[in-house]
Amino acid sequence: MDKGFTVTEEGKARIYLFENQRYPSVTTVIQSVLPFWEGSNQEEAYAKAMLGTEVHSMCAELTLNRRFAAKRIADFHPKIRGYGYSWLKFMEQTEAEVISQERAIFSRKLRVAGRPDAIMMINGKRTVADYTIGATRLAKRLQTSAYAMIWKEEFKDRHKYHRIEIPLKENGNLPTLRVHDNDNDKSAFISAVNFYRWKEAA
Repeated sequence: MDKGFTVTEEGKARIYLFENQRYPSVTTVIQSVLPFWEGSNQEEAYAKAMLGTEVHSMCAELTLNRRFAAKRIADFHPKIRGYGYSWLKFMEQTEAEVISQERAIFSRKLRVAGRPDAIMMINGKRTVADYTIGATRLAKRLQTSAYAMIWKEEFKDRHKYHRIEIPLKENGNLPTLRVHDNDNDKSAFISAVNFYRWKEAA
């Protein structure tokens, strides 16, 4: 369903316009209830968010050119190359197969949307994978839970999805995965959606 929609930026909010409805992004919903990026102040958090966008774009491009990823990393800006090598070490160690990346998905039930970094098969397990360079752990728990929920709704998929956070390292080292398996994350995200709707209507 990665078509038939537009995306607008309204201040700090990202809104998907789909089927004549406004769908706030998953990250917009989460930011309404807790800090998304680690940082001592808004300026630092914003800088981390912008850097994160660059790193995510690099990872997406490397995935498309997986065979030549090791050579391609050198073409990127020095400030993000280390994260690229960290990503490569993760992919080589886990032998992960990327099923989908950065695909827009929509929940008609919750009326929220988003783009998971990647849906992978790792050791035979369907996995929602999220790259990070500084987002808060609580935010990532909600985010990966939301993406798993929306993915299963959109594709009528009844399989269990594992959720991992991949903290890429600036120095290029292998990231230590964070597994998010708390079932309460789903209900917490739904509560965040309800809070967001209440706040918007106030």
